[in-house]
Amino acid sequence: MAHRIILSESVKDRFFAKVRIDKKTGCHIFTDYCDRDGYGKFNVGGIHYTETASRVAWVIANGQIPDGLCVLHRCDNPPCVNPEHLYLGTNQDNTDDMKRRGRSTAGERNSHAKLKEYQVLDILRLFHNGLSMGTIARRYSVSLPTISHIVYGRGWKHIYREFIIGKEMSHGGRK
Repeated sequence: MAHRIILSESVKDRFFAKVRIDKKTGCHIFTDYCDRDGYGKFNVGGIHYTETASRVAWVIANGQIPDGLCVLHRCDNPPCVNPEHLYLGTNQDNTDDMKRRGRSTAGERNSHAKLKEYQVLDILRLFHNGLSMGTIARRYSVSLPTISHIVYGRGWKHIYREFIIGKEMSHGGRK
């Protein structure tokens, strides 16, 4: 069953009191609490019942959000709650949009990454030149599963694709 957001008229009034319009961009900026990524959070009732401001704006303007869908921003402005700047999409749509806009945390941009992109390329070269995954893992002080994910294209996919395309091009398009 879909998660429903129930809003009384007084809650809607309280929501709109926290919105200002940016005349240059057309964005309706949520001015109350925003999380660390800039998305507005709004208490819709109860002690711990908060929703993202964009979801609240969508429900006010368009009705309930169907199960499995997210509210996405055309304007790429997290605190914006202008219904004309919002649209529904899947989690995959949201991920694809994030990557398209360059906000992905893949590779070095991931705060947990232990390797640099040039090291991942070196790992791929070493493996494809015959060095064992265990030896490579010890050389770079990372786990065997980390090396396995890299050499089989399950991790650092953007570098893996670059490497494979480069290998194909250097062999006249043949693998």
